[in-house]
Amino acid sequence: MLMKSSIKATLLAVMFCMASTCVFALNNADARDLSESRDLASDRLWELVRTLREERAAFSQRQTDRSGQIDETRNTVQILQQKHEELKTKQDRLDEKIAGIQQKIEALQEDTGSDKAACLILNRQIDNFVGTAAERIRTAIPYEKEKRLSRLPERSQAETPETSAPISDNFARIWSFAEEEFRIATSGETFTSQITLDDGTKPYARLFRVGHQMLGFVAEEGSGVGLWRYVEPNKQWLIMTSYSEKAKIAEAINILDRNVAPALVQLPVQIKIDNTGTISRDRGNEEQNKNDK
Repeated sequence: MLMKSSIKATLLAVMFCMASTCVFALNNADARDLSESRDLASDRLWELVRTLREERAAFSQRQTDRSGQIDETRNTVQILQQKHEELKTKQDRLDEKIAGIQQKIEALQEDTGSDKAACLILNRQIDNFVGTAAERIRTAIPYEKEKRLSRLPERSQAETPETSAPISDNFARIWSFAEEEFRIATSGETFTSQITLDDGTKPYARLFRVGHQMLGFVAEEGSGVGLWRYVEPNKQWLIMTSYSEKAKIAEAINILDRNVAPALVQLPVQIKIDNTGTISRDRGNEEQNKNDK
């Protein structure tokens, strides 16, 4: 009986020990899981905090950049406003000047319109000048005649100022014509062109021009050397036959082409016909006659 009680007590002690061991093992496992969960939550929390800090820093940087852009834009707007005010002030001044000029123009137009007789006289004087200038161009050396004639105003042939061209326009065209004619009269040049000789041939030639009065040529392929001469009632090319005169014309072309240094070149400039039809030659042409003889 006593022995059975001892066995039971022993079994109960063993079972209690086993139960205690199981409970301790379970408690250790729970504690380990809890610690791991706590560590994981802590890591996530720190990751979230780090992300929030980075976002806050980026937001702060964006705000700083935006503030800088806003300040720069404000400065630009202020500068543009200042420039706009300056331009507006200049425009107002120009408008005032234009208004003043317009008033002067209107006053001049009224003065011009009030003196019809003076306008008619001026138009007639302009017509006379245009006719004389056009005739001189037609009878001068054959140099850009159509272009030079186109610079002249048209002759009005009007008996009243109302039907005439504006005097200011005519004066402007006459001034432009005079400036260009003065340039031609005081200049020299060389150029290549096709010319028509008295025998009807049309060779290409190298020409030189001096003012309104002198025009000479050296034809290509040795077909002639000559000067444009004033022979009444017709104009014609005077073909040079002497070597010295040919050399002078060639020298004049070389000088104007800047192939040689400037030098004094004597050339005949005029031929006249007397009442008997005899040509009286100048000294340059007399020298040619002697050489021809």
